[in-house]
Amino acid sequence: MATLPSKKLCIKCNKTKATARCGGCLQEFCIRHFTNHRQELNQHFDKLTIEQTTDMKNHPSMKQIDKWEFQQQTLLVDANARSAVVEELDVVKAQSLATLERDLNLRQEMILDEARKRIDELNEEANRLKIGVLREAQAQANAKVKAITEHVAALNTEDVSRLFGQ
Repeated sequence: MATLPSKKLCIKCNKTKATARCGGCLQEFCIRHFTNHRQELNQHFDKLTIEQTTDMKNHPSMKQIDKWEFQQQTLLVDANARSAVVEELDVVKAQSLATLERDLNLRQEMILDEARKRIDELNEEANRLKIGVLREAQAQANAKVKAITEHVAALNTEDVSRLFGQ
């Protein structure tokens, strides 16, 4: 920015003190005025920076960028809210499924128990009916055997009478 001191006149005080040249404006300054010039340049730069920043904030492109940032933030908040709702629904769904599964298992057990009892009852009824049929068949068989026996006895009596009575 500055060059080595030389014996030229200061642009401010016109004295031939040791001077330095400003690399920006190319003017010669004594050390005291060079320091002042640097401070003025720094202040001017700060002012321009603030103006530029203010101008940038008011620029239509910056307003559009701010609008997009706001929309993006809104979308992120909405997405996070949806995500939280989905997670909560997943928890509720898992709990509901577990409850339904438990209820279904209990109902299946009850249905199986009732079916086993009904099957046992039907088996007992079938066994009673079989015994009844067997007793009836035995009684019919006994009746036939008795009838045959009586018939054979009658035939035997006739045969004996015929043999001896003739």
